[in-house]
Amino acid sequence: KFADRHIPGSPFKAKIVGDQRKPQQVPVGAANEVSLKIAEQDLSLLQASIKSPTGHEEPCLLKRLSNGHIGISFTPREVGEHLVSVKKNGRHVANSPFKILVGQQEIGDARKVKVSGA
Repeated sequence: KFADRHIPGSPFKAKIVGDQRKPQQVPVGAANEVSLKIAEQDLSLLQASIKSPTGHEEPCLLKRLSNGHIGISFTPREVGEHLVSVKKNGRHVANSPFKILVGQQEIGDARKVKVSGA
């Protein structure tokens, strides 16, 4: 309403959706390359670290991936949400920390095998 009168076409309907920025998902125990949305092009100005779900934090190297984007390579050892912090001059860059969801590896997971017979 405007000035206590309906605007032509009102009431209006709107579709409300949740956050569309879902974390990337990778399998545990396998080497992964993860692309990060980073505007800075000079890798020498950036420092990065990755923090596991249990709080273990270690430095990681940023690199230019084959698609031209900046990303990291890592082999996760824990299932759950990992946080990749990317900083320039001690301050987080835009979108940092980046969330990476690590799940169980579906192919070759011996826990999923059932054996029966005589």
